[in-house]
Amino acid sequence: MNTGIWSLEEKLYANRLVFAFEAGLLEDYREGITLRSYLSTQLRCAPIRISKEFAKMCIGSKTYCRKVGDQEHTP
Repeated sequence: MNTGIWSLEEKLYANRLVFAFEAGLLEDYREGITLRSYLSTQLRCAPIRISKEFAKMCIGSKTYCRKVGDQEHTP
């Protein structure tokens, strides 16, 4: 389990995960999962570590909503 100070690589990876989450691009996650829980799972760390790093983003209240692409609208 990851603990302590965040490496640059970990921060960059976490930011890419946040982008994919907020864009609704995750196919392997259910709607309603919180960003905090998602990041904790992906980065293999305690949820409190996520909260501390992303304190200004209020990530505990952001929930996942999958976006439907245009290709899914066509018959």
